[in-house]
Amino acid sequence: MTKLLILGGVVLALGSAVLGLKLKTQTGSIKEIPTLSSPVTPLVNNNKTIKKIKTINLDPERTILILGEVGNNALNAAQTIKELEDQSNDPIYLILDSPGGSVIDGNVLVSAIESSSAPVYTVCHRICASMAAVIHQYGKKRMMIDRSVLMFHQASASSQGTIDEMKSMTDFLYNYIEKTERFIANRAGMPYEQYKLSNMQNIWIDSEDATQKKFNDQIISINIQSSQIVSELKQYVTKGRIKDVQWKN
Repeated sequence: MTKLLILGGVVLALGSAVLGLKLKTQTGSIKEIPTLSSPVTPLVNNNKTIKKIKTINLDPERTILILGEVGNNALNAAQTIKELEDQSNDPIYLILDSPGGSVIDGNVLVSAIESSSAPVYTVCHRICASMAAVIHQYGKKRMMIDRSVLMFHQASASSQGTIDEMKSMTDFLYNYIEKTERFIANRAGMPYEQYKLSNMQNIWIDSEDATQKKFNDQIISINIQSSQIVSELKQYVTKGRIKDVQWKN
């Protein structure tokens, strides 16, 4: 099924498996804009995919985990970053495996990442969706475990009160979220309008495509000498609206 939306004098056609957006202007001309869902052709040589994967040895004392929904764990991680940067300027690794969560709590962590005198490298461990994908984009270096996944989509919120009160909140949220969206688009070298149109869909992108489209800096594997951290990563299973893919008879 195709849905039609009117946006600023153009007709936007959205299908269930869109690889690009076709815009019909008021003059009747058609303009096609590629979206983040457009596939990337893998780099190949002699029928073998070329992929650079670097193994990173993590210092467990300078490694922070965000597992599960973003909330109080983001506030705790922000405080830990402050403590670690007081100790040294060595890199801090923030490992994310999360379906997303609170924008406000997540942005406390984003502020700590941006203000840290020690570089904070963000690592997408398995899946970084919604607010977790946003946090990932603010790392000094953005890293992804091979075949891990980022998912971007539009923020959601609810409001109640008088019409004027709800309009005030809505206006604030549009401005607040747009700042983040513009940052992500600018860092990827993408026009904001293209990112915004793409974001009307849930954007799923793996480590290889994310790297080629400049939403990631490096594909890695990690080596960490900490039984506690390894155990936490193994035990964590993403819950909620993100469903695992089953490939079996």
